[in-house]
Amino acid sequence: MKQKKSFTRTVRIWVALLIAGAAVSIILVDILVSYKDFETESEHTRANYIASQKKMIKD
Repeated sequence: MKQKKSFTRTVRIWVALLIAGAAVSIILVDILVSYKDFETESEHTRANYIASQKKMIKD
């Protein structure tokens, strides 16, 4: 009887750890994707700003 209780407890712990690991993985992927989008958008904004400043200097 004691063996079954220990097995159930072990399974519950592993399930909880797997769920927590999956949640952390999803959050990390979301952070990385958001950061990549930020880098792309900031590079685009920077390029547009530099182009507008060069145009303003020429005029």
